[in-house]
Amino acid sequence: MSALGPTDDLPPGERSDLAGLPPTYLDAGSAELFRDAIVSFASSLWAKGCRAELHVWSGGFHASDCVDETPIVSAEAHRARREWMRRWLAGDL
Repeated sequence: MSALGPTDDLPPGERSDLAGLPPTYLDAGSAELFRDAIVSFASSLWAKGCRAELHVWSGGFHASDCVDETPIVSAEAHRARREWMRRWLAGDL
């Protein structure tokens, strides 16, 4: 059940059945407040046979790649996200 009432259209993180979800990109910083939940969600996707790519960026915090784009870790996060999106759009996932 969602805040709007019963629905079959729940966000993936609230679904009990994750089977059949499309390829998913997830990333978090190692100091990210939601890191463990993101890693757990990736594990749940893999357990259901879904394709998921997970990156945990050393030293990163929530949205750190947007706060300062100059550190190498931020540039790598942006590069990895762009590359995943390129592969997804090309149908390579």
